[in-house]
Amino acid sequence: MFAPRNTIHKARLRSLGYQQADKPAIALVKLGDYGPTARAAADTLGGCDRWGMLLSYEFPFEPYSYTLALLDESFRLIADMLEAIEQDRPSESSHAQAPKPVPSFFTPEQMRRIALLG
Repeated sequence: MFAPRNTIHKARLRSLGYQQADKPAIALVKLGDYGPTARAAADTLGGCDRWGMLLSYEFPFEPYSYTLALLDESFRLIADMLEAIEQDRPSESSHAQAPKPVPSFFTPEQMRRIALLG
C-alpha cells in the first residue's frame, strides 16, 4: 500500500470546478500524466462512470464517486482475503467439503501476510 500512497502524495494533483447546465457545480481533480494509467485501471474495474472519471483533457475525476468505488472495491478484496483465510481454518464441516481454491491474484507473499490476519 505504501507505493500507491506515496505516488498520490508526490503527484500534487490539481483541482477545478465543473458545472453542466441545470446541475449543481462539483469539484474535480485533474490526473494529468497519471490519467492514462488511471483510465486503463478504471476500464478494467468497471469503467470510467463507476470511478467518476470524465473522458477529457487531463482525465479529471470526481472524488466522491471515486471514493465510493474505491470502498466497494476494497471491501470486495477484503472479502476475498477473508475467504482465503477461512480456507485454512479447520471446522467441523470442513471434513465433508473440499477446500476452495485460493484466488489466483494473491501471491504467496500476500497469502503469508493474509494468513497473519486470521
